[in-house]
Amino acid sequence: MSETSWPTIRDWLDNAAGANIACILAKGHRGKQLLELYAQDVTDTVTAAFGEVTLPALTLYVHSMARADQILTESMDDLPEGLQERTGAELHWRITATCWIAREQGLV
Repeated sequence: MSETSWPTIRDWLDNAAGANIACILAKGHRGKQLLELYAQDVTDTVTAAFGEVTLPALTLYVHSMARADQILTESMDDLPEGLQERTGAELHWRITATCWIAREQGLV
């Protein structure tokens, strides 16, 4: 991957998201329920924005979440204490759920 390109869904699965999914599912039913909750929200958002859940649509969604995380990281000092961590965690859950959707639907 070049320095100017964004990671693919496969890159995310091979790294952070893959490890996050394994950790979440290892927690049993509750972990899977939470992942499914985020996955449903991601599915609804992607379907509303792109008409259907496809690998290109999921990839654009992940890129937007990654960019939001980058902006959040750059402006951490401007956010109230406590909101920083919750907002970052929310973005990471969405990225993880997006990658899980792609994997579960056989898109990668």
